[in-house]
Amino acid sequence: MIVRRFLALFYPEYRFETIKVTLDIGGETFIIRDTVEVDQGFKTITHPENSDSGKQLIHFDQGQSLPVKQVAFDQKMTEPPARYSEADLLTKNGEIRSRHPGHPGGADIIERLLQTEVLERKNGRLYPTPKGKQLIDLVNSDLKSPELTAKWEKQLEDIAYKNGNPKAFLQNIRKQTKQLVLEVKNSDKSYKI
Repeated sequence: MIVRRFLALFYPEYRFETIKVTLDIGGETFIIRDTVEVDQGFKTITHPENSDSGKQLIHFDQGQSLPVKQVAFDQKMTEPPARYSEADLLTKNGEIRSRHPGHPGGADIIERLLQTEVLERKNGRLYPTPKGKQLIDLVNSDLKSPELTAKWEKQLEDIAYKNGNPKAFLQNIRKQTKQLVLEVKNSDKSYKI
């Protein structure tokens, strides 16, 4: 394997051609892509078994009409993205901490959310509990907005580059937090145990 990889350095580039065809069938758009090898190049050494030499690209002319021989309808439901695992969240937190060194540790936050039963583990994934869902509903919509998060991240970035005032930032966060907690307390929404 090592010898093959070394020898491949002296071979020409792998070259291929791709065709993309956009079809309009009954007002619906379908896309066909086809790729054919032009020159196997270095792959003659690294992947000799994967050659598709002799294959021809399909050919269409612009505006060409084609007969539709068969139409099949297959109804399926889309799947939501997989739930985050602790590792996923810790990786994201590591990325944030590299940009914002003062950011709190993710493992402590996750553990606190699990202890307060707003999150639970199922098959290695994290899910909100009914308590967690209620909390999300009770919280002010500004606090859940990506815009607020982006604003805070920008301010933290400014602080990291010495362009911002950390005391003013913390003072503003405390003020906003008190206001948001007061809104939840005074809200007509109720928390059900």
